[in-house]
Amino acid sequence: MKLVQHLYLGTPVNYGTFAIRKRLDAIAKLVKIENLKVLDVGCGNGAYTIELARKNKQVVGVDIQYVNLSKFLSQIYSNMTENCFVAQMDGVHLAFKDSYFDIVTCIEVM
Repeated sequence: MKLVQHLYLGTPVNYGTFAIRKRLDAIAKLVKIENLKVLDVGCGNGAYTIELARKNKQVVGVDIQYVNLSKFLSQIYSNMTENCFVAQMDGVHLAFKDSYFDIVTCIEVM
C-alpha cells in the first residue's frame, strides 16, 4: 500500500458564518473568553479574531500568510474594530512578552 501525503495551505473561513459562532460557543463552554487580552495564532483572514474582539479587551491576530492578513486589515477598518490588531509573524517565534495575553487561541490550525 502506497501512502501519499499532501500538505497544502488551507483557505480562510467566510466572515460571519454559523461555523464561527458554533466553534466560539464550544470554546466558551470550556474556558472563559470574555474581557481578556487574546492572541489568535494562525488567524488567517481574521474571521474568528474579529468575533473574539467583540467581547474582549484586546485581540491580536498573527499569521504567516500576508495575503490573508491583507483581507483581515480591510475587515478591521470596515468593522471599526479598535481593539483588534494584526501582525505577520511565525507562530513559533512570537514578538510578545511572556504572560502578556490572558489566553491564546489557535482555531482551525494544524
